[in-house]
Amino acid sequence: MNKSLTVSCVQLHWAKKIEYNLEKAVHYLKLAKKEDSQVVLFPEANLTSYYFPYIITIDTNKIIRAIDKICQLV
Repeated sequence: MNKSLTVSCVQLHWAKKIEYNLEKAVHYLKLAKKEDSQVVLFPEANLTSYYFPYIITIDTNKIIRAIDKICQLV
């Protein structure tokens, strides 16, 4: 019985748009799956970024769709 846990850690730029962040998240989730990683760690605010002037302009539905896409991959 394997008692190890494979964890992948992803670091992304803190001020990119949600479309870019979603594309990168999908890429790294697929890559982690190929590497048999059981856990993938992303930074907080990974999809929306930390750039407040941008965050307040994002349509809530766009965020929900991005989260839904991520959930479909896991």
